[in-house]
Amino acid sequence: NLGDNTKVSSTHVVKPVSNRGSRGVMRVLAGEYLDAAISYAEQYDPRKHTIVEQWIDGVQLSSESLVQDGKIIYTAFSERNYSRLEETHPFIIEDGGDMPPSILCVHENDYITKAGTELQKCVTAMGLRTGVLKGDIVWDGNNIWIIEVACRLSGGLFCSDQIPETWGVDFVGMAVRLALGERVYNGEIKPYFRRHTAQRFVFPPGISSHTERGPGVIHYGSTREEARQRAYTAINQIEEATK
Repeated sequence: NLGDNTKVSSTHVVKPVSNRGSRGVMRVLAGEYLDAAISYAEQYDPRKHTIVEQWIDGVQLSSESLVQDGKIIYTAFSERNYSRLEETHPFIIEDGGDMPPSILCVHENDYITKAGTELQKCVTAMGLRTGVLKGDIVWDGNNIWIIEVACRLSGGLFCSDQIPETWGVDFVGMAVRLALGERVYNGEIKPYFRRHTAQRFVFPPGISSHTERGPGVIHYGSTREEARQRAYTAINQIEEATK
């Protein structure tokens, strides 16, 4: 039960039950009060319903899965970039992401296997037989935590650009085929690493949600650092040109 002047002892996230694009979402740090965040989130939900969740430290990931006959047949992961949390506090704004995740080479079997198990539980619980599953998840080094899932394709060019460029998989094309009632066979899904991709955005002053981000770019490289540096260089050029 949350009353007035409720102080949290650890970091929490407050968000509206019904919305998107990080609208109405705030991060409340240890020692801060929930009241203002709850009031803010209520403004973005038609029923004024909110969710209060404990913040989980770890690598934040986006997942994109193809589902056929109630089973996940392919999943791709991108590492979400939240390096600007202090700058945008109390709002939680993602500055693009990197593919493949930086943990791929270190914990491949651990996080991929565990994520697959947890995402499959979501598919089964929702009764999803055929389609796609978009997930926001956290890897804390030992466990996968499902933050939320949705039966839709992702935004931000994740499924349309980053997956094909990184893994050579026509994710959107296969999703369309599933929607048309066609089958996708395992032999058709042959991911192979092509190159690293990095996406970054322009952040205008006073930004409070993803919908307020400026232009974004995707760049590629033979290494993760090369892709990131090219993306940051492009963002700097956009910012200089628009001053």
